[in-house]
Amino acid sequence: MLFRKYLALPYVLGEMLAGIALGPSLLGAISPALEQYIFPTSSLGTLYVMSQIGLILYMFMTGLTFRLDTVSGQKKEIVLMTVLGYLCPLIAGIALSQYLMSCSLLKSAPNNWNVVFFFSTVLTSTALPVLSRVLEELKIAGTRLGTRCMLVAAITDIIGCAFITITTAATNPPHAALMYLGMVALLSSLLMVFGKRIFAFFEWWQKRDNGLSETTFAFVLCLLFACVLVAEQFKIQPVFTAFALGAVLPRGSFGEAICKKLHGVTVVLLLPIFLTFSGLNTKIWMLNSLPLVIITVCITAIACLSKIVGCAIASKLAREPWRVALGTGALMNSRGMIGLVILNLGYQLGLITQPLFTVLAIMDLVTTVIAPPLFLKFLGTSALVDLRTENEMNNAKKGRTEKFALSESARTLLADRNATFCE
Repeated sequence: MLFRKYLALPYVLGEMLAGIALGPSLLGAISPALEQYIFPTSSLGTLYVMSQIGLILYMFMTGLTFRLDTVSGQKKEIVLMTVLGYLCPLIAGIALSQYLMSCSLLKSAPNNWNVVFFFSTVLTSTALPVLSRVLEELKIAGTRLGTRCMLVAAITDIIGCAFITITTAATNPPHAALMYLGMVALLSSLLMVFGKRIFAFFEWWQKRDNGLSETTFAFVLCLLFACVLVAEQFKIQPVFTAFALGAVLPRGSFGEAICKKLHGVTVVLLLPIFLTFSGLNTKIWMLNSLPLVIITVCITAIACLSKIVGCAIASKLAREPWRVALGTGALMNSRGMIGLVILNLGYQLGLITQPLFTVLAIMDLVTTVIAPPLFLKFLGTSALVDLRTENEMNNAKKGRTEKFALSESARTLLADRNATFCE
């Protein structure tokens, strides 16, 4: 609340900082006994399970909000921004990873391409949920710029999920890796081809019950965790499964109703547990040497520059003014929760060391904190006013469309009733 009121930053930043503060970086440094009392070793297993449940629900909600039906008229801009906004950090990450391996911060092995791509994926990520919150709070989510940024962030996260899937497969023996990738490809194909048709009955249930009933909601949750459990048997990450299922469920009022039901328990309770669990693995005091501090500063600076420059050049090629182009790059620099998800997965797989986990967690936090202020600084007051005007006009247009659709529906219903009465 303090972050939002006085610093004009999203709530998730305060939650991320609180998670780090409750860990060994602050609370453990001030009073190790108090930290051990609040988070005894015996409770870490329970915390991990709850954090994973929160993560599954969070990624499921992210999938539910993923939309490709607003691309019209911006395909060129979206393709340019996706390609350049991904390639610049990817190349920077590949170059940086070679140095980090020489410092023993990254796992070095004869066939280390999976480690290189994992580290690069951390730099390429953009947090769609954080980005969405920032755009909503700035009242520009309904603009062409807001839509474009959210779509590029969603596509970037999907590419990141694909790279993480390949990276995870590479940690297994060759035959197991091929089976893993085959199952992921099969699951994705089935969901994309048949998912929307199979799950269309959810909308029918909602119309039959005049809203989302408790039975339908319970069925959706059972379906989600059943899919996660089945996917786990084939070593497919729950993060990918939850996102993929959410992406193929019906949109509109059904998706909004599901997100509304899940929002409270996920965002208020379970997600902070995940952030706290991540904070317990973040040990800032491990940056106890000047070389590590310099590495942290350099990685953060390179992550910011590569993302901002890549997206800004793409926006400029799409004939946006430099102010808007740089502002777009600054906004896409927010990594937030998605970065932490990737970091935790890499740490569990043993791809990164404890010091590097701390370095990247700080980079993730810093890039997320500076994104909104940099966006406003680059954009300027006049451009922000123009965007808010565009947002209001689009919302008014959407409201008129929905009102017209509602009146058409009412007329159809009245005509049906009159026909029934005449019979």
